[in-house]
Amino acid sequence: MGKANLRGRVFQRIYRDRKGTLQKTSTWSLKYQVAGKPMIISTGTQDYEEAVLMLRRKMAKAAQLGCSDTGVSVDQVLDLVIEDHRSKRLHTTYDVEHRVAKHLRPFFGTKKPFEITATLVERYVASRASNAEPATVNKELAYLRRAFRLGYRHQPQFVETVPVIRMLPICNSPSSKHNGIILDRRNHQLLRRLEEHLKAEDEQPLESDTVLDKNGEFQ
Repeated sequence: MGKANLRGRVFQRIYRDRKGTLQKTSTWSLKYQVAGKPMIISTGTQDYEEAVLMLRRKMAKAAQLGCSDTGVSVDQVLDLVIEDHRSKRLHTTYDVEHRVAKHLRPFFGTKKPFEITATLVERYVASRASNAEPATVNKELAYLRRAFRLGYRHQPQFVETVPVIRMLPICNSPSSKHNGIILDRRNHQLLRRLEEHLKAEDEQPLESDTVLDKNGEFQ
């Protein structure tokens, strides 16, 4: 998709009155693109902020339709979390690359984002339960959730919603058994640091940070 697809306008139409004088309509209109084709519609409202909200909704929907047309898969969504770690030079970069390649891609990669449901995530957890500690599975789930949140914020938007991803319960004691698996102190510490980092990132609002100026152009 070209850059033009990421732009939209809120504007007042110009017309000539009976005397031939140029005038602006009292209501706002929207201009945006759907699958590369320009769309111009009237909002029917005189409230600028309401018109901006309508534009954001229209563009989010258009972006989702565009993603369907181009066949965005979870593979591409997972690429976002890897790129995010690399760009920030996080110490967990190798870990996310390894877990995405070995576990997350084989299970989720070929699916569409809308196919990732809480039930499918539970099936993934069940498939990993026999050979992975709960703390390890939680790290993988944290990476998956982060990837979807990045996909939600991406322009054009890769995903319309972030699926419900519940973490497994883990005992807080330094060395204890969970389903017959011993959890050591080091694993707890690594998981805690990872969860703190991802929580700080995920607590950012999911609303688009895109701002329109009074001329209707995105800043």
